[in-house]
Amino acid sequence: MAIDGVFIHYLVQELNNSLQGGKINKINQPTPLEVILNIRSNHQNWQFLLSSDLNFPCCFLSAQKRTNPEMPFSFCMNLRKYLERGIIEKIWQVDNDRIVVIDIRSFNELGDECLYHLFLEIMGRNSNLILTTSNLTIIDSIRKLSPGLQELRTIIPKAPYRYPGKQGSINPFGKDLTDVQKTEVLNQLEGISPLLKNAINFQGSVDRLIYQETKPVLIKTEKKPAFYVFDLPHLEGERKYYSTISSLLEDVKSTFFKETNPLSNLLSKVVRRELAHQKTKLANLKDDLTEAEKKLETKNSAMLLQANLYRIKPGDEEIVAEDFYHNGEPVTIKLNPQLSPSQNLNQFFAKIKKSENALEHLTREIAKTENEIIYLESLLDQIKQANDSDLQEIKAELLNEQLLSGPKIKVKQPKSYLTYQVDGATIWVGKNNLQNNFLTHTLAQKSDYWFHVQKAPSAHVILRAPELTEKLIRICAHLSALHSSFAQSSSVPVDYTLVKNVKKVPGQKGSFVTYTNQKTIFIDPDWDTLKKLLGLGSQS
Repeated sequence: MAIDGVFIHYLVQELNNSLQGGKINKINQPTPLEVILNIRSNHQNWQFLLSSDLNFPCCFLSAQKRTNPEMPFSFCMNLRKYLERGIIEKIWQVDNDRIVVIDIRSFNELGDECLYHLFLEIMGRNSNLILTTSNLTIIDSIRKLSPGLQELRTIIPKAPYRYPGKQGSINPFGKDLTDVQKTEVLNQLEGISPLLKNAINFQGSVDRLIYQETKPVLIKTEKKPAFYVFDLPHLEGERKYYSTISSLLEDVKSTFFKETNPLSNLLSKVVRRELAHQKTKLANLKDDLTEAEKKLETKNSAMLLQANLYRIKPGDEEIVAEDFYHNGEPVTIKLNPQLSPSQNLNQFFAKIKKSENALEHLTREIAKTENEIIYLESLLDQIKQANDSDLQEIKAELLNEQLLSGPKIKVKQPKSYLTYQVDGATIWVGKNNLQNNFLTHTLAQKSDYWFHVQKAPSAHVILRAPELTEKLIRICAHLSALHSSFAQSSSVPVDYTLVKNVKKVPGQKGSFVTYTNQKTIFIDPDWDTLKKLLGLGSQS
């Protein structure tokens, strides 16, 4: 699932169309290997993500909000120093190699106008993000390579920037060779991945494939998913098309290359262990319930015994009576010969009372355990989608519920819930139980609207708007569905109602509620569609 030179050729065109001439307003570094440039261009706000993550290096326009660390990384501080308030002159590609270059014109400390280059090298485990001056002197990089670690390149401040070695020497977009000649020297073409090479061999033409109109696609083949900027005719499988290359990359990254977090792994392990325990407990409770129900069947025998008590003599071991519950058929009831007739009857009713008490207790425990399982499964969904701040809040919840060993934590007001501003309305999205409870039961007003996926754990989405429009309903429904276990499904039912109709379930863990007077909208959750509805710049 590699991004090759031809892929980047068209990605750069898309990025230039949106970002060229834009102003960099803010720079963030949410993770050690990812940077986000917040850019104002073409009357819109854009989040330009540049990732040198070793598993999936890439760059694209992102619609998802990421939480930033309290203390910025040193690389982020240098980018802010040199690039904030700068103008993007152009984004270009080095030949047909996997190197994206952003030219940014800004001002130095003395107020002099300067040109800076930001190089994103999409080279698998050697990927890097490097800031240089106009004469290619390195200012800083997200990953350093000291002298001696690599023979050909040194990547440290003040060292000269050198391009990495190329695997091919002929640019397939060059005009020097005919299509037939390109096909003959296919192995020497620059930026052609094995995936694209197979497609070229299948089609028998280089130009016919690489010069076609872009149609970003994700193909779910039998072996593993594949994606590209246009369709690949040699692959069979279910296809999902995207309107932009950025939306394709964002979907691929969030679906197949989600970063693992040590705290996320720990919390998931704790919750899964407790979930397995509760499921075993539920199975045992249901077995006990079956036994209690069987014992309760003796109630008919007790009633028959009571009706025929006058016929029983001391020392009788059994009595045959007409079963008026089953059309008068004869039934044999075993007795204890050492007990009197009335003592036998009392023993029957004592067992019945015990079974009834057990049945009542087991029914309560089964309902309680089933609720606990639903709660734990919702926690697993929240952990999967959580960022660092969300995970800290989930950890506090587990400590307070004594699912995690350690002292209880005083829960503060959650801060990492999402906020969107669009068309004069404010939208809040909770991503865990603490956030959901705060938004729905503290922040929200009775006249606000509440959105939630029907009969499934999802984000609580609160809408405060002067008027409820179809566009706002669709935005909130997308947000609710995308922050649920149904994010990859279609026709997801999302309920919405006024906050005054939403009530918390008393004594129930998590953020479970009941609600009335709801309406339902069916939505196909899709980040690309949400991005269009939000206008890309509505997230804060």
